[in-house]
Amino acid sequence: MNRRIEILGIEVDALTHDALFERIETAINNDERCIVANHNLHSIYLYHHDDEMRNFYRNADATIVDGMSIIFLSRLRGLPLSR
Repeated sequence: MNRRIEILGIEVDALTHDALFERIETAINNDERCIVANHNLHSIYLYHHDDEMRNFYRNADATIVDGMSIIFLSRLRGLPLSR
């Protein structure tokens, strides 16, 4: 089951690599579109300052974290994100 987590004013999916790969594989097998977005500190800044970026992330099928600083912050807050 996918869990969405809010951190720094954004939402991300707490997916393992296996769960993400499974989601992508399912989309491929079903000939479906699958948008996987990733957040780092710069994209979080853009998300908060650019309507087009917010729309992109809102339309993504999965949003993951790309950056250890965000993962470390999530761990400090007790949120289940990993790399």
